[in-house]
Amino acid sequence: MGYGFKKIFSAFAFLMCFVIFGTAQAVPNVTYEVHVSGLGWMSRVRNGSTAGTTGQSRPIEAIVINADNNNAISYNAHIAKIGWQGWRRGGEVAGTTGEGKQMEAIAIRLSSSYSNNYDIYYRVYVSKRGWLDWVRNGDIAGTTGQGRAIEAIQISFRNRGSSSRYDRYDDDDDRYSHDRRHRYDEDDRYNDRRNSGNWDNSSGRSRYDDDYDDYDDWRRSNRRQGNSW
Repeated sequence: MGYGFKKIFSAFAFLMCFVIFGTAQAVPNVTYEVHVSGLGWMSRVRNGSTAGTTGQSRPIEAIVINADNNNAISYNAHIAKIGWQGWRRGGEVAGTTGEGKQMEAIAIRLSSSYSNNYDIYYRVYVSKRGWLDWVRNGDIAGTTGQGRAIEAIQISFRNRGSSSRYDRYDDDDDRYSHDRRHRYDEDDRYNDRRNSGNWDNSSGRSRYDDDYDDYDDWRRSNRRQGNSW
């Protein structure tokens, strides 16, 4: 009797583990492909992989996103000189091709039938900024009014309310993004000063060079700590 009870209990425990953990992994697939300046349409990727390029200054100009159910996903792209284009359904092209107009921001959302069970997470790599923070469920990824192109994107489903690798890395992303933005902000300010013509002609140095030397020391210190740019 005791042995039979143990077998039943073990089988029940196994079934519950399968239901809990198996269901948690059964999220829909999402695939996406991008049209990149100078390269055209790139190969389709899926489930959090990177579409586009980084470090090559090649803007994304158009995107197509597909889900297991294309009626469950829609997306809206902000395009240079056009603005927000309007919502597209899964499988439709957002953006332009052959017009040289970069994509600068994107929002992705789910239908009510999917949003009750899933979240859609995405983040973008922006020119002169790098990877921005993860956003989800219709939030805007990228920038508007700054002329900064999206160069790469990652998209992934997850179970609604469940923990994920994105949560674990959010703090690291925040720290890295802050340091990276600080670097570019300092560069912008330095270049503005340098281009202003405010030079000490007697020495041939800008009066701001000492400030930049201090900043360069800060940047080298970050590299020594593993924060490569």
